[in-house]
Formats: sequence, structure tokens, C-alpha cells
Amino acid sequence: MRIDRERFLFVAAALATGATLTPACGSSQTPPPEEPRAAAPEGQRPPPAQSVVIPPAPPASAAPPVVIAPPPAPEAPPPTAPPSTASGRDIFGERPQPAQAGAGKPPNPYDGTPVTAQSCSPSLNATGPIPKCAIKAPPGPTCESIGDTKSECPTLATLFKPRVAAAAIECLNKRSGTKDICEFNVSSICAYEALGSACKDPAVTPLCDKVLARCGTGKGRYNKMSRESCEAGVSGVADSKRARFVACITESCRFETCLTYM
Repeated sequence: MRIDRERFLFVAAALATGATLTPACGSSQTPPPEEPRAAAPEGQRPPPAQSVVIPPAPPASAAPPVVIAPPPAPEAPPPTAPPSTASGRDIFGERPQPAQAGAGKPPNPYDGTPVTAQSCSPSLNATGPIPKCAIKAPPGPTCESIGDTKSECPTLATLFKPRVAAAAIECLNKRSGTKDICEFNVSSICAYEALGSACKDPAVTPLCDKVLARCGTGKGRYNKMSRESCEAGVSGVADSKRARFVACITESCRFETCLTYM
């Protein structure tokens, strides 16, 4: 057997280094099948791979939600004032008013709100100092009735008893320099309101019985008479003016003209 020395040395070197020999041309060599790997013990098996869910990233700049406020409720239109004359009253001095004046309103002869005398000794009607009239017009170009008011104010001291006269003049002085002093017939309004300071005199009851027998109680548009108003008025008017005052309210069934033009 002839051994090629060079091939022998080449094979021996290849076996020593673990290199894979390439078969010669024309030869076929099938690689040996791989041996099955032994399964790892139960405790040493790697855990199954878990899928990781990555949430989507929020937008870079998320705008806040837009809140749209509901539209405001429409405001109620202001009440329409009834037509009136330049002075705000008719030829009788009447102001447009509801059929009945509401409770809590101050006494007013034009509105027909009654005035009630106080339960005190009638002798107190003759007491109390009477202040001086201090009336001036408010700033502005128009206050048409200020001249009449200034001339009517001093007459209140002689028309009423001192207790009532003082209250009437104080009412006018408080309005001095304001737009309220320019109100039409403000002297009558203050005089009528002042009757509420009078102490009721029991002697006036028979006189008011005759007035109410003639006028009734609030019958008709221009009838503003009431028993309490009659008793307060007759109790507060000066004794020297009582007869004329009773005749005036009996004929007119009102108070405003009887409180200043006597």
C-alpha cells in the first residue's frame, strides 16, 4: 500500500486543528444528522416571552376643552309709562295710579293712600316748636313749582296745630335742594303726610260721620276719602280752620286743595 506522504501530513494537521475537510471533486458526502438536544429540566426552563404593550404617546400639546357658556336670559322690557300732561297730572291734579295703592306706601292725597292719626292725648297737638321754612331749588335750569312751594310753606304754620305744622315743614325742608322739592303740589303731599303725626281727637268722630255720609269711602275716581284720613285731618287742623276744612273735604271728598289753599 502506497501512502502519499504529503496528503498524510495534511490530514493529520487538519485533524489536529479541528478543521473541516472539503471532499475532493466528484465525491459526495452527506453530513451526519444532528443529535436531538436533551430537554432542560422543568425548573431550569426559561420563562416564556411576554408581549409588552406600549401605550400610544399623548399629543405634544393637548388643548383644553372649550366650554361654551349659555347665552344670558333676555332682560324684561321696562314698564311703559302711561301718557300724562306736562306736569304729570290732569286738571284735577290726578296722577295715573293703579286702582288700589299697595300696602306700605307713604300717605299721599293724590294716590288715595290713607293716613292714620296716632293714639295719644289730643293736647299734644298744640305742643312743639315749628321750624322755619328753608327751601331752595336744586341745581339745574328747571324747577317750575319752586315759587309756589316757597309761598305755601309758611301757611302750614297757621293751617295746622303746631305738632302737625312742624312735621309738614320738616318734610319740605328735607326735600329742599333735591329734585323732590320740584314735585307738583309737594306742599299738599307733605301736609297730608304730616297728618299722621296728629293725635286723634275723639270729638272729630261726629264731624267725619257727616263727611262720609256725603262722600262715602273711595267711591269714584276722584273720591279719596276714608274715615281714618278724615279723623287725622280734622284732628290736626287748627281750631280756627276746622269749620272751613270740614266744609272743603265734604264738598270735594279729597284733601289736596283743602291742605294749602285755605
